[in-house]
Amino acid sequence: MKKLIIVLSVLLILSVAGCVAVFAFFGTDAPVKADRESIFEKYAEEGKFSAEKELILPSKDSVSLTYSSTEAAKLFGYTDYYLDESGNEYCFDEFGKFYAYRLKKYDSGKYEAMPSLPNDTAEKLATDFGKAYFGSEFDELSLGEVRRMNGYSVVTFTRNYGPDGIFAGPVCTVEVRTDGELISIDGASLCDLADFDEGLLDGVNTEDLTEYADKCVTEDHGIDEDFDVEVSRMAIVNIDGVYHVELTAEVPHFDGSDSNEYHTHGARYYYELKK
Repeated sequence: MKKLIIVLSVLLILSVAGCVAVFAFFGTDAPVKADRESIFEKYAEEGKFSAEKELILPSKDSVSLTYSSTEAAKLFGYTDYYLDESGNEYCFDEFGKFYAYRLKKYDSGKYEAMPSLPNDTAEKLATDFGKAYFGSEFDELSLGEVRRMNGYSVVTFTRNYGPDGIFAGPVCTVEVRTDGELISIDGASLCDLADFDEGLLDGVNTEDLTEYADKCVTEDHGIDEDFDVEVSRMAIVNIDGVYHVELTAEVPHFDGSDSNEYHTHGARYYYELKK
């Protein structure tokens, strides 16, 4: 921060304050992103990411993969992308753990005209794929929903925690093509919460969490403390190795019209779980 202030001061002396200030304000994140991307490229060039790896799935199937690229995650960490000999994509987190597969692009128009899979067939296929790719971790999940799309089905499996399952847990989403081919499977949150201990929820109740969300909304938005904040969703998330309850709060705001009516939008707050 001191460096930034010193640089801006020097530039101000050079009588280009306006332009420089605008550039500095909007450009502060750019060097960070550029640095991260250059680091990933450097890692790849130096071979710090394995050029090739062998993925052994719970099904005992073995897949030979070749490194493709790396991208920074939105909040923290990164994802390594590997390809098999057919060009299908396999995703690994920053700890080297596999969490997703995506079929190489295909002509979807060929399958859109085909009859949709019956829901029970799509569920059975998706379950088989889930067990093949994630093994016992997948066994903890239950069917969430089956959505029939043009040419494929989207099957979601979930797990909830706490009394009456009030805390949303891991999700695994499987896309199955009409001909039974796996399009994609994503178990990112399944991997993130693989070691989650439900004991962390002991003593945590919805009243305290709602009060916490209400306090956050009051501090962030200056909302009248008498306004009731509704928490529409509570989910367990892993943020850089620390488990939190993600609270989606419906935050009131004026619509800007003459009537000054309140509307709401979702804001997310994070309550750290401690032993």
